[in-house]
Order: sequence, then structure tokens, then C-alpha cells
Amino acid sequence: MKRINCIIVILLVLNSCNSGESGKSELIIFDSELELYNDYIILPKIETRG
Repeated sequence: MKRINCIIVILLVLNSCNSGESGKSELIIFDSELELYNDYIILPKIETRG
């Protein structure tokens, strides 16, 4: 189940990239709620910041 959650998080991050600024605020929320998945969230983060 952990793997599925990680995939969902990545999908949400990709969707937020398309939505623009509103997505950046969502990333922060996911970050604080899913600290355990930092390893999985780091990759999408780099893409959004760049």
C-alpha cells in the first residue's frame, strides 16, 4: 500500500505542475503530511522548482 500512496503523490505533483502556482501551495501540504515519502517527493520537487 505504501508504494501505491507514493505513486498517487507523484501523480498529484505532476498535475499541480500543469495547474501552475496553485499547485505549488498543494506541494507544501503534501510535503508536511507525507514526510515519510520525502524520498519519493524529492524528484518531482526538483522539476517544479527548476
